[in-house]
Amino acid sequence: MANMIPQTVSAETRSNAERTIFRLFQTNLSANWTALHSLGIASHRIKPWAEIDFVLIGPPGVFCIEIKGGRVRRENGEWIFTNARGEETRKHEGPFDQVGGASAALSNFLRLGEVGFRGLMGKGVMFPDIEFALTGPDIDLDIVYDLHDVSHSINRFLERIINKAAERHPPTEVTLNESRRREIVDALRGDFDFRPSLRHTAQNVNQDLLALTTEQYRILDAMGENDRLLIRGSAGTGKTLLAVEEARRASANGRRVLVCCFSRNLADFLTGLLSSHPTVRVDSFHRLMARFVHQADLAHRLPKTADTYFYEVALPDLCFEAMANGPSFEPFDTLIVDEGQDLMLDRYWDVFDALTVGGISHGQVRVFYDPRQNLFCGRKGTIALRLKNSFPAKYELSVNCRNTQPTSIGGTLVCGHTLGVTAKADGPESVMEFFLDVRDQRRRIRRLLSRLLSESVNPEQIAILSRKQRAGSGVAVFEDCPAPIEDITEGGRPSKGHISFCTVAGFKGLEADFILLIDVDSLNDPEQQSILYVAVTRPRVLLAAFLSEAVRTDFERNARQFGSSIIEKTE
Repeated sequence: MANMIPQTVSAETRSNAERTIFRLFQTNLSANWTALHSLGIASHRIKPWAEIDFVLIGPPGVFCIEIKGGRVRRENGEWIFTNARGEETRKHEGPFDQVGGASAALSNFLRLGEVGFRGLMGKGVMFPDIEFALTGPDIDLDIVYDLHDVSHSINRFLERIINKAAERHPPTEVTLNESRRREIVDALRGDFDFRPSLRHTAQNVNQDLLALTTEQYRILDAMGENDRLLIRGSAGTGKTLLAVEEARRASANGRRVLVCCFSRNLADFLTGLLSSHPTVRVDSFHRLMARFVHQADLAHRLPKTADTYFYEVALPDLCFEAMANGPSFEPFDTLIVDEGQDLMLDRYWDVFDALTVGGISHGQVRVFYDPRQNLFCGRKGTIALRLKNSFPAKYELSVNCRNTQPTSIGGTLVCGHTLGVTAKADGPESVMEFFLDVRDQRRRIRRLLSRLLSESVNPEQIAILSRKQRAGSGVAVFEDCPAPIEDITEGGRPSKGHISFCTVAGFKGLEADFILLIDVDSLNDPEQQSILYVAVTRPRVLLAAFLSEAVRTDFERNARQFGSSIIEKTE
């Protein structure tokens, strides 16, 4: 049985004769033959577009076949074809000229192109419904199949057109082996899968995710009506976006604004977004406190070791003293705290109280937080009650507008926690790579980076995240990386042409189009689960997770639990 491409006749094919010949080729030609039905020719010598009814590719060579069904006649030099429905088609060019011109065009394509074809190129005309006995200078009965041939094997017709072609143009390639035939088929009608490049996909995804959600508009309105708000939201729900917009609005109203967060990287990022607003000051909380302490010449009283006591006790106490005694200190009209869950210490809020006109109980304060991202302090206790008593307005963001739906699903499988309601933005499927050892992981990372860069993704759009510092990570040594990697854990943005590396903790509050999460060697440890949650919620377009083979069982368990939850929701 011949290999038919396509495997069935298109519903748009109206010719009964073509359907008949399709079945004839399919059932009577051997498996060494491939038949292409309805092949277009864009390089015809005199036509802008031509079509060959069938192209047969077999061991002897390549053969173009023209099919004419129903009644055939010629009047005053014009060929007239009438089908079973009585519909007429008139052509100045007869079927022999048609197949001859198309065959020549196809021959040029194969001979002059990459295939470099030097085999036998033949042609034939098939009239399955009539006896064709016409002679003339433009007619070659040796290549005709008509009603007389129907009762005979199709091989007899093939032998005639093979011999005719060989007489005119003896081939250099006498026989086409299977590999050569496959090469010709691929050149004429090979499979392909052209997808939008990942760079183009990223642009579309970012446009889809850019629009504010209804609940974000609701909270912006609420901030215009309430001086103190606690806004809770999972990763990707737009907390930072709202913090920036509120800072811009407050600045436009003539207010001095302080935007604070834990992460220096996030503070640097926000500084860039708000640089055109001179009344807005952005800083990481500990860096801000250190600056007040140095300005008040109190730095000599700080402990020599930067440990927990340094950050949680000594630094805030000295900062509070510096602001209380500093004659030049002026509190801010509006305080905006992003990633507030990392700053839940009473001493910290004593400082915030002093930083704000009216304090946290009577001033204009907005706190954005996600209790699931407690990577640093994450303290609760008395401060939780203190904030609830000071902030009468509480709102919640529930729609994840950072991650695409495939990223959200992939992230859920890794961290074991649902990422919430995701905005309806589609994107590429998440990549899950299981590695055996450090070398295997590095090889897999290199392969994915090469793919991304080959699809026009800029290196700056890619961030590699690990719970470890780079020196202990899977990319500590990466001499043959497709692009240079720049460590931004201590702050800053990657240089042009560089891929970012950062610890997950250092990347909190930030995002990138393409996130490669590496060194995943546990899915059960509660501390690592928090790290994983933060990491898998950072990508806008694609999440790629590199997991040790040791966690495969736990990953499969997460997948089963996720599948069960989907089933429960649909029942």
